[in-house]
Amino acid sequence: MSDLIATLRDGIAAAAAADPELRRFGASRHHYRLAPPVTDARVLARLPDDLRAFAAELGGGGAGPYYGCVQLNRTQSSSGPDGHDWLPVAHLGCSYAAMVM
Repeated sequence: MSDLIATLRDGIAAAAAADPELRRFGASRHHYRLAPPVTDARVLARLPDDLRAFAAELGGGGAGPYYGCVQLNRTQSSSGPDGHDWLPVAHLGCSYAAMVM
């Protein structure tokens, strides 16, 4: 396990311990839980290296920024105005999403 993955795992656990009533923004949606890691090689191949490590080793969605990470094994990429494929990775609210190329 990389240092980044260990830090993320510890950070999620610390945030959950500090917020048992789920009062932090987005916590009532994701409950500081992660979806199971992604095992589908086709999904993992679409992700940047750090996000691929997160999805394969830690969780394929759930706890994360804003309302949480989308479940990566259930998302579809879409073409952006620049012609590249973009993949949603986090729910920002009000129909907005954080995307990666």
